[in-house]
Amino acid sequence: ERLAKASFHVRQASEQRLGYEIVPFNPRTPELTPRVDFSGFRLQLPSGRAGFAVRLRPLVGAPYTGSTRQVRVMPASVLPVLAPTALLAVVFGLTLLVVGRRFRDPTPRHSHSDFPVHT
Repeated sequence: ERLAKASFHVRQASEQRLGYEIVPFNPRTPELTPRVDFSGFRLQLPSGRAGFAVRLRPLVGAPYTGSTRQVRVMPASVLPVLAPTALLAVVFGLTLLVVGRRFRDPTPRHSHSDFPVHT
């Protein structure tokens, strides 16, 4: 199946939900889609499949070598596992950043009031 390039608008999710909604840009409804935020290809994911492959190909000829990408559909049931794991990775990274700074520069910082002022 060939996909046509399309324009999209990104808007913050409404109500209590977090995140963003990506909606097709429509110049006839500027109140809903005021601008084009990016252009791309909309993939309709088939329901009930765990994944599929995407390839880039020219208008005429075979697909580009090395352009095949695997797309895996994550079930919503894994979110309770993924969210804490991602948070743990962020906390670990910040800890390494703070500890690493202390080891690289162990000298205490001085304020201007620590030095005498000669007038």
